[in-house]
Amino acid sequence: MPEASRDLFEIIATTRSMRRLKPDPVPAELIRKILEAGTAAPSGGNMQRWRFLVVTDPELKETVGAYYKRAWDENVYPRYSAGAPAPGTSSERFRRMLDAAQYLADHIHEAPVWIVPCMEGATPSRTAGSSIYPAVQNMLLAARALGLGATLTTLYLAFEKEVEAALGLRADVHSYALLPIGYPMGRFGPVRRVPLSEVVYENRYGRLPMRQDPLRDHRSTAIGLYVPLHRLPALDQQRLLDGARRRRDRLSSQRRGTQTSAARGR
Repeated sequence: MPEASRDLFEIIATTRSMRRLKPDPVPAELIRKILEAGTAAPSGGNMQRWRFLVVTDPELKETVGAYYKRAWDENVYPRYSAGAPAPGTSSERFRRMLDAAQYLADHIHEAPVWIVPCMEGATPSRTAGSSIYPAVQNMLLAARALGLGATLTTLYLAFEKEVEAALGLRADVHSYALLPIGYPMGRFGPVRRVPLSEVVYENRYGRLPMRQDPLRDHRSTAIGLYVPLHRLPALDQQRLLDGARRRRDRLSSQRRGTQTSAARGR
């Protein structure tokens, strides 16, 4: 049975990239709900230039899937396998993620439904993306709420022209992602991210909140978050302490530099 959920924050916190999908058919009414969630998203000027291509044709999925696997084998896998794990991720967990991504590359054509979000009349850019990716995230959250697995992938863009020709896109229409959707083989679980203390700044980029000793607690004054260290898991405690020490050392170095500059100016 799908693990459906109605709590928004639970959905957000457990919307993981589900790359191992069953080939079982997905009811059309569930796909419609996902698409409706996409069209509820904001877009620049409310122009709604998005278009959503739903792909279920096995032959078409085979064709595009071959380009996807080629992009993974030739470009993406060599880069990821030779690099360091993602931030906040152990080597073992990163290897499991690569294994799941390899499975997707081998079996993406077996996912029962793809949704390809597109934009009409816009050259791909950050500005254009701001009018389509909110819809993509809405669809990912909707899929999770319905107990369906999905992931956002753009690997096929290494062969953009070939794939978009296969999909029948006009010259003035561009795709921005591919969302394979199906019932997941595994279970949903919490996403893993670095702590806020490593990614949140206050008023200026690089300026960290300093209202309390960073070694005593986990606080971001930008959002008023306070979590005592003893309530965090041991691994998170150590990661937080290590990050706080690096931050303290960096700030001390900056202060010394400022003091030296001031002394020279006297």
